[in-house]
Amino acid sequence: MNDRPDGTVLVVGGGIGGIQSALNLSEAGYTVYIVESSPSIGGAMASLDKTFPTNDCAMCIMGPKMSECTRRKNIHMMTLAEVAEISGSAGDFRVLVRQKPRYVDPQKCIACGACAKVCPEKTDDAFNASMISRSAISIFFPQAVPACAYIDMSLCTRCGDCQKVCKAEAIDFEDRERYLTLHACAVVLSAGAVPFDPSPILPLNYRRLKNVITSFEFERILSASGPTKGRLIRPSDGKTPESIAFVLCAGSRDVSIGRGFCSGFCCMAALKEAVVAKEHAGQPLDVAIYGNDIRAFGKNFETFYQSAVDKHEVRIVRSKVFSIDKDENSENLNIVCMDENGGRHAKKAELAVLSVGLQASGSLDIFTKNNGVGVNADNFIATRPFSPVTTLQPGVFACGTAKGPKDIPETVSESFAASCESAILLRKCGPPVQSTRETISENPDIRLEPPRIGVFVCCCGSNIAGVADVDRIVKNIKKSQKDVVVCRSLLFSCSQDGLNRIRNAIVKHELNRVVVSSCSPHTHESIFREVVAEAGLNPYLFEMANIRNHCTWVHRENPEKATEKAEELTLMAIARARLLEPLHPYDVPVDSRALVVGGGISGMTAARALADMGFPVALVEQADQLGGLGRDVRKTIEGQDVGEFVNDLVHAVKNHPNIDVMTGARVVSSSGVAGDFSTAIDTGSEERVAIRHGATVLATGAQPCQPDIGEYLYGEDPRVVTQLSLEKTINDAPEKLDKLRTVVMIQCVGSRNEKRPYCSRVCCAEAIKNALELKKQNRKCEVVVLNRDIRSYGFLEHYYWKARQAGVRFVKFTPDSPPAVEVVERNFRKILEVDVKDALLNRNVRVDADLLVLSEGIVAQKGVEEISAVFGTAVDDFGFFMELHPKLEPVDTATPGIYICGLAHGPKLIDECIGQAKGAAMRAMTILSQETLRTEGVKAVMKPAGACRKCLTCLRVCPFNAVSVSNGKPEINPLACRGCGICAAECPAHAIDLLHYKDDQILAQCDIGANREI
Repeated sequence: MNDRPDGTVLVVGGGIGGIQSALNLSEAGYTVYIVESSPSIGGAMASLDKTFPTNDCAMCIMGPKMSECTRRKNIHMMTLAEVAEISGSAGDFRVLVRQKPRYVDPQKCIACGACAKVCPEKTDDAFNASMISRSAISIFFPQAVPACAYIDMSLCTRCGDCQKVCKAEAIDFEDRERYLTLHACAVVLSAGAVPFDPSPILPLNYRRLKNVITSFEFERILSASGPTKGRLIRPSDGKTPESIAFVLCAGSRDVSIGRGFCSGFCCMAALKEAVVAKEHAGQPLDVAIYGNDIRAFGKNFETFYQSAVDKHEVRIVRSKVFSIDKDENSENLNIVCMDENGGRHAKKAELAVLSVGLQASGSLDIFTKNNGVGVNADNFIATRPFSPVTTLQPGVFACGTAKGPKDIPETVSESFAASCESAILLRKCGPPVQSTRETISENPDIRLEPPRIGVFVCCCGSNIAGVADVDRIVKNIKKSQKDVVVCRSLLFSCSQDGLNRIRNAIVKHELNRVVVSSCSPHTHESIFREVVAEAGLNPYLFEMANIRNHCTWVHRENPEKATEKAEELTLMAIARARLLEPLHPYDVPVDSRALVVGGGISGMTAARALADMGFPVALVEQADQLGGLGRDVRKTIEGQDVGEFVNDLVHAVKNHPNIDVMTGARVVSSSGVAGDFSTAIDTGSEERVAIRHGATVLATGAQPCQPDIGEYLYGEDPRVVTQLSLEKTINDAPEKLDKLRTVVMIQCVGSRNEKRPYCSRVCCAEAIKNALELKKQNRKCEVVVLNRDIRSYGFLEHYYWKARQAGVRFVKFTPDSPPAVEVVERNFRKILEVDVKDALLNRNVRVDADLLVLSEGIVAQKGVEEISAVFGTAVDDFGFFMELHPKLEPVDTATPGIYICGLAHGPKLIDECIGQAKGAAMRAMTILSQETLRTEGVKAVMKPAGACRKCLTCLRVCPFNAVSVSNGKPEINPLACRGCGICAAECPAHAIDLLHYKDDQILAQCDIGANREI
C-alpha cells in the first residue's frame, strides 16, 4: 500500500456517493482508495429498477460510472473489505483495512458463470432481497464491478466442482484474510444506510403474509435482473396482481417506534413503482397509494406526481393504514385504513407494497465510537452547521445517506462537496498526480481500409429484449451485412463485462468500425467511445443506435413493429458507420481562473471553495452588495443565525487573496470553450472588463414569489403578509406579536398551480419555523396552517412533530377547494374571515384571523434569460437552469465547463445550497487543475477553396463567435467551435462541413430509413 498520504483520499463505501467522490478526486489528479464491504461497488442504487422523475434505468446510468472506476489508474477498489482501525489526524491518517478472502482471483476470472451453474450449495441471494437463492459461488449481480465471482465459504463444501469447470483457473481455496495499511490525507464516509425492516410493526404482517412485501423487494421484482426477470407477479402464487396497494411511511414518521423522521424519497419511489408496475403488468392494474402527504418536493417531482395521477391513473388515498389482513377466502389482502370521515374501512388489494425508509447501518461504528465522528439523534453521521458534509472530526467528511435519508441527486451533490472539502485539505498535503487514465494508442488511419464492422445489440435486461426480438435482429444483420465481421447480443453492454467483450472483440477481429444498439447516446456514448479508444481505435469510428428510448419504450404495445424498427435503426447506424472518419480533438491550454456569477450564499460558497483550493476567482454580483436572498432570512429552522453566517461569509470572500469581487456588475458576453473562456463584464465604468477563465459557476439565485395584489387580500389589507415579512417581525420587532390571538398560514401561494406547477420546497419548513416561533413568544396564540401536503422531508419532520405538540393546527385542503378570505364586520370590528373545506374531515372550517400569512414560493431570478443566452446554457420552462442529468449530473450543464448551483438550479434550503455550491466548485476544479483540456473532435470546417460565396451567413449565425473574417473570407476557429452545426446548415453554398455529421453520412442513414411507418 502507499507509504505517504500525499494526494490520497480514503472513500469508505462504494455506492453512488462513494463512486462519484472517487471519480471527481481522480479526475482532479488525486489518488483514491475505495473500501467497500460487499463483493461489488454500486450500493443501493444498483438494486433499483428505474429512477424518478425520468424513469431512466438505474443501472443504465450508473453502470458506466462503475466501469469508469476500473479504468482510472489512480482509483484503487477494495471490495469485501472494511476499515479495522484508523488513527492520526487530518492530513495524515493511518488506516488498517481488513481484506476478506474472495477465493476467486479477480485478475483471472472472466465472469463466465460456469462455476455457479455446477455449485451444489445454495443460499439466500442478498442482492435480490433473499427472494431467491444463489450458489455458494456466484457473481454478486450481472453488472457487478469487479466482474468477478466470490465464494461464501460458510456454505462451501470444497467439492471442487467449480475448480473443474473454471477454464481460467481462477478458483483459489487457499485465499486468506489480509490486513493492509494505507495512509490518507482525508476520509470520505459514504457507506450509506440500510432499508428499515418493518417486521416489528405487527399489524402490517410483513413476513407473515406472503403478499406483503417491501418497496425494495418490489424494486427487484420489477428489475430485469431480478428474481422474476422483470415479470410482475406476487409471491404467494406467481399470479400477476390486478390491484396493488402502496402503504407509505412504513417505519417512517412514527415516533412510537423511535423513527420520527421522514425518509424523504419514499413517496416519489412509490409513485415511480406504481407507474412502472402498470407498464409491466400487461393487463389492467389498479394501483392505490395510501398516505397522509405526498412529498414531491424535488425538481420536476410535482410534474411527475401529477402525471402519475392524471395520465397513469394512480389513485392517492389520503389515509392512515392501521393493518393489513388476509382475506378469508383467498390470498388477497384487506387494507384497513381510516376513511375521509374518520372511520375505519377495509379496502381490497392483491398485493401490498410497504414503502419503507432508511435507517443508519452501523457500518461506520469504527468512526463514530472511537474517532470523534459524532451522530445525530437518529444515529446518522452528524455534520456542522452551514457545512453539510463536514463531520465533527477534522479531515473526515460525509455524504449521502450515511448522514440521513435523501434522494440520489442530493447524494451526488454532497459527494461532490465532500470531494471539494477533501481537495482543500489535499492542497496542504501535496500536488495531485495529474494523469488519470492510461495513455491511449491509436491505430493508423483506416480510411483506405475496407470496413470491418462490429455490431453489439444490447438486451438492456428487459428494457429492450422484453419488447424487441434481439436474437432476430442479430441473426438478420449477420445474414445481410457482409462487412459486419462481428454481430452479437449483450445482456448489459455498459456493464464491465459488456465493455470488456466489446474491447476484446475489437482487438481479436481487428475491427475498424463499431456500432452499439442500446439506449441513449446522451448518457452512454462517451463511455463506449472511451472503450473503443482503449482498444486502439479512433473513438469517432463509433456509432450508436438508440433502440430503447426511440423504440422499445415508445412501442411497448407493438413488439413486432418495435423489432422491425430496432433492426432498421441498427442498419441505419451501420450505414453511417461505414462512412465515419477518424477525428483528432485539439488540446486547449487551461486558464486556472474561475468565474462565479452571483454573490449570494451559493456564489460566495463556490468562490471561497475554489479560492481555498488555490485557484484565482472572479466573483460577479449585479447588486451593490453580496448576500443575495440570504440577507432576508434570519434563522434556520434548527436555530442557526443566518445573518451572522452571511456576514462572516461576505467578510471571508472580500478579504480572500484569491477572490476578486465585483459588485454592481453584470456579464454581457462570453465565448470560448471549457478551459479557455473569455467573458466581458460591465462594471459601470466606461470600459468593460475582460476576464479569461477556465470554468464558470452560475449561482444567480432566485427570488420570492411576490403574491399578486388582491390574492387572499394581499396588498389590500395590512394584516395579510408573507412568511419572510413575518420572520422579519418575529426577529426584529417581536412586541408586535404579543396581542395576536389567531394566525392563519396558507401554503403553496405561487407554487403548485397552473402557472408554476412545481413545489418551492422551502415553504413548509418556513411556515413550521415561524409557527414554532409564534408559539414560543405567545403561547396563547392559535396558529392554523392550511396546506395541501406538509413537505417536511428528512429531519425536518421532527419540527413538524414539535409544532403539532405545541398546538399548531394543520388543516388540509384540495386545489379545487382553496381557502377563501374576506373582510367581514362583526361586533363593530373588521374581521379577516378565512373559510376552507377540511379535506380529511370533509367539512367546512371557518377561522377568524388577526394575521394571515401567505407562504410564498420561489421563482427564478430576473434576467436569467440574458445570462442563459450569454453562456449558452438552457433554462427550464420556469427559468431555472437545467442540469445535464437530474440524477447523476445535478450541477453540470450541457455546456462543458459551466456549472450551476443553489437557487439558480431550483428551490432548496440553505444547507442544500451550500452543499451544491461546493459540489459545483469541485466540478470546476476538475477542469482548472488540468494543464490542458482535450476538446470535442466534432468541428465545423470550410470546404476547399472556391465553394464559399463570402456572404458571411456563418459569421452572423454562429452563437459562439467561432467565425472570423480574414482577407474577406470567413475562417472557423476550431478551439471556439462547439460543433453545433448551425453554420453548416445555414450556408447557402454548402461550403461548410460538420465533421462526423457530413452530408453523405447522414444521407446514408436516411436512405435506409426512408420507408419507415413508425
